Amino acid sequence: MKILLIEDEIKAVETLKKGFVENQFQVDVAYDGEVGFNLATSAEYDVIVSDVVIPKLNGFDLVRKIRDTGNSIPILLLTALIGTDNTVVGLDCGADDYLTKPFEFKELMARVKALARRSQSGKRQPAVLTYADIIMDVDSKK
Repeated sequence: MKILLIEDEIKAVETLKKGFVENQFQVDVAYDGEVGFNLATSAEYDVIVSDVVIPKLNGFDLVRKIRDTGNSIPILLLTALIGTDNTVVGLDCGADDYLTKPFEFKELMARVKALARRSQSGKRQPAVLTYADIIMDVDSKK
């Protein structure tokens, strides 16, 4: 599984990346919202985990900008901004989940895995039926 982590605090990046890698995740890191946006729109990721308070493009605006491109990748906002109003803003701008700091890493992992699972189940494979040497593509009717 491949994750894009967007976070400007170096110690947080080191800790999160270490945890993700130990759980067999590939991790790309962006330290600001602009780089995060460029990576999010130029590479394939299973999940994006982003802080809200980051330089150049905050997490809320980043999510809106990603969604404006039509990208439906699951996004989890991970932030110190607590309170219902912040959570509502995060979810309304297009994030799929919102987790406040401090948090337990195992909860973060469970949420990331759930988002990835949901995303994978939405990717429908073409319906192809095979019997002996007969192959029928149900979608294209061939």
